[in-house]
Amino acid sequence: MQFTAPCATVLLLDYLSLTASAKSGWAKTCGAYRLLAPYGGRGWALLASCEVLGGNEYNEKAADISLNTYFGNSHGRFVGQLNGGFSPNCMNVQLSGTTLLADCGDGGGGYPATSIDTNQWIGNTIGQLYCLNTNHP
Repeated sequence: MQFTAPCATVLLLDYLSLTASAKSGWAKTCGAYRLLAPYGGRGWALLASCEVLGGNEYNEKAADISLNTYFGNSHGRFVGQLNGGFSPNCMNVQLSGTTLLADCGDGGGGYPATSIDTNQWIGNTIGQLYCLNTNHP
């Protein structure tokens, strides 16, 4: 098989596009999202319909990620933290756009309002939601 310059350029642009999508926030390539309440042994989760490259066109598939696995509560504030487990210490959990909101225990009896933008912490690559970096800002 012989590649021509235009063909190679298209392949390179497709690759760069996928790489950029993988490193950016999930909201760019996912829609129809909602927050899933805890059940069983699982904490809060994000469910979304995310883009998947299939041949020459994009398809969508359902993707979910455990927010409890990547976000924690530190003295009443959300933090990006692997195995953070914020669920037992937070109440009134909501998702407003890409922002996770809750009232979280501060260890002194208070439950201050806190928020964190999930779009800065979670990405989508080929229809799979994943944590971009637990050491983010």
